[in-house]
Amino acid sequence: MAPGRHLAVALIPHGGPTKEHPAIFVVKGRSPHEPAVVIVSDRAPAAAPSAAVPSAATRAPASEPPAAAPPAADPPAPATAFPIKLPDKPGPHESQALAVNDTDGGIVYDVAYSLVTVSDGDTVDEKNSAYALASCKACMTVAVSFQIVLVVGQSDVITPINVAEALNVNCPSCITTAIADQIVVTVGSKPSDELLRRLTAALRKLDAIDDLGAGGTPAAVAAIVGQVHREIDQALADSGATPTPTPARTTTATATATATATATTSATASPTPAETATPTATATATPSPEPTATPSPQPTPTPAQGGQTPLTNTGSSGGSDPPEVTATPTP
Repeated sequence: MAPGRHLAVALIPHGGPTKEHPAIFVVKGRSPHEPAVVIVSDRAPAAAPSAAVPSAATRAPASEPPAAAPPAADPPAPATAFPIKLPDKPGPHESQALAVNDTDGGIVYDVAYSLVTVSDGDTVDEKNSAYALASCKACMTVAVSFQIVLVVGQSDVITPINVAEALNVNCPSCITTAIADQIVVTVGSKPSDELLRRLTAALRKLDAIDDLGAGGTPAAVAAIVGQVHREIDQALADSGATPTPTPARTTTATATATATATATTSATASPTPAETATPTATATATPSPEPTATPSPQPTPTPAQGGQTPLTNTGSSGGSDPPEVTATPTP
């Protein structure tokens, strides 16, 4: 563009241009063959001098400082931070599902699953976690994490962790669901390829949770997780690799449904298995047929303490009720 004065269309932000919000000038070419020019600048042009020449009385002294530049525009307001602290990134022995939702009417799913084998007496410290965090209106947030830990042989340190958190803030009419399901089971030998194939196929059925869409209610999500859990139990039982047919398991489910911005409810199910005692029944003596005879004293049944199963229990298997003690008279 040739030097000199040009007629331009100016787009200047309110408060003056800045590097973040520059001014834009469009200068039309002087002839049909001369293209237009676009100038982007973080400074506004100086005002053009008046056509009349100012008198000496109105002319500013040479020592007077130039007029102050227009004030810079206010910096843009930072985006609102998510009001819930996010969990740490998963560690090397952790399976984690993290669903974060801050969109009104939005639907967010995150499903994670893993199959881990621990052998050679290594520490069993696997962690399974599901976090569903929401701050939105009429939204749905679902997180599901499922972990299977096969302990081959003996391990002296067994400290698995299973966590589920469903939290929401300023979240009217929203549904927030988190389910963490962890199975820790001891197997007598290295699991077979067939067992690993069946367990993996069962875990992959959790992908159907994503297809629920707007129908992903806590009951619908829990139904899929429960079906997968039953298939895994059956596969372990059919393999014959476990000392007992029922592996230790932990299921933590937390569902939060709010109608107001401050209502937050959570429910965690983590039953503890009861130890079963095996009673020993004793006989009672038959009284003498003589009318005046005194019957022999009746001994008291003494229960025998039952042994614990060799499975690692993480807090969900329920024990059976102890059998009722009865006394059988001796003829």
